[in-house]
Amino acid sequence: MYVEHQQCIVLNLSREKIPASQVRHLLAPLCRDYFLYAGISSPVRSIEELKFAFLQAELALEKAFYLHNEQWAVPFSACVLDYLLKHIPPELPPGYLTAPELLALMEYDREKNTQYFPTLRAFLLNERNISRTSKAMIIHRTTLVYRLKKIQSMTSINLDDPEERLYLLLSLRLLESADGYF
Repeated sequence: MYVEHQQCIVLNLSREKIPASQVRHLLAPLCRDYFLYAGISSPVRSIEELKFAFLQAELALEKAFYLHNEQWAVPFSACVLDYLLKHIPPELPPGYLTAPELLALMEYDREKNTQYFPTLRAFLLNERNISRTSKAMIIHRTTLVYRLKKIQSMTSINLDDPEERLYLLLSLRLLESADGYF
């Protein structure tokens, strides 16, 4: 069906016995070959849920257009965090929602010309893996370990606490999406 000059396809995955995770992989070559973009919703269980699936697919399609040729078929799961962060009530600007330790590290780096904030960011994004982080930052392992110890002595960050890591990762995402912060 066509909706607002866009083609909309509804697939019954249970009938075809195709796992939802496979849909993106099946659509990507077709989209690439015909210069199309696809936004893929999460599976729904009833016809009443189609309106939500359509909204999810529309949001995923917006992300596909934004990525422009980096991904041809984008699932909603790839943009749900962006959606949640965009819909935070505007009473508090991103700087007031982020972990104060990250802001302090950014300020310290500016004043002292150090690399503690990018080090912590890389460490968190590499899931606390020392080898991957040191390779990503192109620094020696001992330099990374030194910086992490220095960061922990300067802040009260507990990197072993999963909730604190989630807050730090969300804070990083907020900082990256806020204009003028990052």
